[in-house]
Amino acid sequence: MMKLYCFFFLLLLPQALRAQFTRFESGTYILGKDPRISYPAQLKLQEKKQLLLVRNPEVKTLELTPEEVSYARIGKQAYLTAGSFNIGTKLLTGGIVTRAFVPVLDSGCIMLMRYEYKERDEVMTDPKYPGASFTRRHMYLLQSPASYAVTVLPVGTQWGNSRFQEGLSLHLASRPDLVELVQQSRITENNLRAVIQAFNSNQPYQPVPNSTSSRP
Repeated sequence: MMKLYCFFFLLLLPQALRAQFTRFESGTYILGKDPRISYPAQLKLQEKKQLLLVRNPEVKTLELTPEEVSYARIGKQAYLTAGSFNIGTKLLTGGIVTRAFVPVLDSGCIMLMRYEYKERDEVMTDPKYPGASFTRRHMYLLQSPASYAVTVLPVGTQWGNSRFQEGLSLHLASRPDLVELVQQSRITENNLRAVIQAFNSNQPYQPVPNSTSSRP
């Protein structure tokens, strides 16, 4: 039994240390009720609890939920609050995300975000390994700044996945050159960010060096 306790202690120790030494960083945030005002403050994101901690000279530390915030920038990383999308395919961990802080990979006419979550694996029946294990997964989201709706792009799929192509082509409709790459199955997860950057900057797409995501 003592060995089991030691095992779980060592397993959780890195997470505890990260939480303890995560520092506040300079940033800004925008409340959903008034998108015209950006507030500077010292910020820290508690991803597990989905709370934005706000520290400023005027008041004590505030805890803001994704329902209260529309945008935050902590250091160099920007976050949008997005929701109403499905995650997972398994009964115990699948469901709808109502609202969450999602890291932004690129912004402009299209917002590209990457959402991470844990999917529960099959429950282990071996008494030597009690409980369940989890696999960390992710998905990409596309959103127009003028809309709260997000488009989920499935990842880990084979060439020619129709959902990936349809969702991406819809947002790239004003760039026929990029739509053609999508329809040729030359755009996947590995070069998705470069395509969105080309769209947002109105520049030609530059293939990602050494990328295995596009066909020769």
